[in-house]
Amino acid sequence: MSRRRITDLPEEMLIRIFSLLSPQDMKSVMLVCKSCSEIGGDPTLWAWSVVIVTSREDFHKLSIRRFQLVQEVNVGDSCAPWKGGFQWTDQDWIDLFEVLVNLPALARLPICCFRCD
Repeated sequence: MSRRRITDLPEEMLIRIFSLLSPQDMKSVMLVCKSCSEIGGDPTLWAWSVVIVTSREDFHKLSIRRFQLVQEVNVGDSCAPWKGGFQWTDQDWIDLFEVLVNLPALARLPICCFRCD
């Protein structure tokens, strides 16, 4: 009798099982093996996530497959007076919204503490 692995189950069943995991366990299961990472990257499993964008270097997060169905993207950070806020150019904002338009489930877009050049 050959050994069975959880990854031998149909993908639909694994997605259902993974959907029952806590966020921390879901993050851990992504590290188990390549198959778990691929199946665990299904966007329906990560819709609960809140993606935080604090600079244009974070824009790539919004193109990651698992975040394609997120409902909330927080732009900014808690700004302390000594930080002086964020300085974004008009082009940064344009580029951000060009990425955001490709997130069909996006419902909330809180923006915190920005200063534009």
